[in-house]
Amino acid sequence: MKRTVLIALVALSCTSSIVWAQNPKKELRKLTQRVERLEKATMNQRRLSISGYLQGQTQYGQEQARLRVGEPSKEEGMPHRMGIRRGRIKFDYTERLAQMVFQLDVNESKVSLKDAYFELKSPWRSLRRSGLKLGVFNRPFGYEIEYSSSRRESPERSQIFNELFPGERDMGLMLSLSPNKGNALDFLKLEAGLFVGSGIHSELDNRRDFIGHLSGGGKLSEDLKLSAGVSYYHGFVQHTREQYFSMEVDGFKTHEVKAVGSSYALRQYFGVDAQLALSTSLGTTQLKGEYLWGQQPSRRGSFRSPNSNKLHIEPLYLRPFSGGYVMLVQGLGGLPVSAVLKYEWLDPNTQLSGDNLLPKGGSEADLSSQTLGMGLVWRMSKSLRLQAYYDFVHNERAQGLEGYETDRADNVLTLRIQYSF
Repeated sequence: MKRTVLIALVALSCTSSIVWAQNPKKELRKLTQRVERLEKATMNQRRLSISGYLQGQTQYGQEQARLRVGEPSKEEGMPHRMGIRRGRIKFDYTERLAQMVFQLDVNESKVSLKDAYFELKSPWRSLRRSGLKLGVFNRPFGYEIEYSSSRRESPERSQIFNELFPGERDMGLMLSLSPNKGNALDFLKLEAGLFVGSGIHSELDNRRDFIGHLSGGGKLSEDLKLSAGVSYYHGFVQHTREQYFSMEVDGFKTHEVKAVGSSYALRQYFGVDAQLALSTSLGTTQLKGEYLWGQQPSRRGSFRSPNSNKLHIEPLYLRPFSGGYVMLVQGLGGLPVSAVLKYEWLDPNTQLSGDNLLPKGGSEADLSSQTLGMGLVWRMSKSLRLQAYYDFVHNERAQGLEGYETDRADNVLTLRIQYSF
């Protein structure tokens, strides 16, 4: 048997040698082509990266709480729900001067688009960290919007961002400028662009919104980091009715719209943000905060910004607002655990209070709210993270406004597990 196998191998070797000797150039060309195909496939694999994360959570709320998973409760008593809060998968293809990103969000009820953009990087050596981005991506306003929900210490973004920037993303064109390392201004970054203004939806009008964010920061010492930024939003909301209302000292004042369909109300926000991180033997201490103010044109019963495929045929109410948050994150020594304490507030109408709300033409959309949140984050491994968080929600009272005569029972407990890859 062994002799038969040996004879077969010798014969095969001789045959291969004869074929190679007959046409060595052809065989060499085939081999070269195979190597080139393998190199190209390997290069494409290096350029393409796939990542994602899944957040499964359970929430328990008081009778009037708004939960982030499952359907609204129609039963009496305290609601509780279980579901997928976020299921993200991201495709990132990068070449020397170009990058394309496509990201989906998947849960038990729907599949939705989160990111779809390409970025052209600067070809100039002095601006290697600069670029031009086009598509659907995070609005460049403040810090918390662009801070990934896979890393965030609180389960959700602050209420003021959820109201002013629902969905966080928008369709637009943005320029990023940042000098190379070693430059005297390498600690600065400017992001500025023009956006549709209606989120991840079709464009509804002929105006573009401007958003800009100038930030800077770095190490002040080996153990101390500090960064800060300023933001500005200048946009428009189309008038669809013959009248609109602006806030005056005596309440909402009526104004006539000169040209319905071609007149716009000013949507204007200002923002400042700062982040500090200090490393000690007790663990890393992080302090983060943002403050926003400006004018918000919205409907009578809602403070939220436009986030739809259609225009709302209702009069606009122009409200002066302010709000923000302060967050403390404390690492617990050498443990992979952090304690979180966050206070956030939103005053959608700084010229109205609960006592004079109804006499001055206000509604539930004009009531302020404050939330104190506290929790723990346990990073079990590089991929697995557990989170427990409790929100104490307090709303402004308004006599005569049904459902808001007292503080609503809407506190929420969130238990979350996250796996990322």
